[in-house]
Amino acid sequence: IGALLSAIGIAGMDRLVQRNVLAMSGRAVEAAGDVSTLLLDKTGTITLGNRQAAEFVPVQGVKETELADAAQLSSLADETPEGRSIVVLAK
Repeated sequence: IGALLSAIGIAGMDRLVQRNVLAMSGRAVEAAGDVSTLLLDKTGTITLGNRQAAEFVPVQGVKETELADAAQLSSLADETPEGRSIVVLAK
């Protein structure tokens, strides 16, 4: 039975690794089987915090130039990489 439990644990770890999940314990592997939704918001730990604006997509009735102008004005004082990229994209 001990060998079977070890094999099950290894199989669980393998499945998590294939999904880019790092489990720090056997208990974490066990608990991961019950997870259906995971929400994370930890810039610097989970993400790099270096998103870059790539495109402005205006809604119907708004010109792209109007959207770009408004986005640029609202981001002028934003010193984050995201804010700076909006200013650059709007130029």
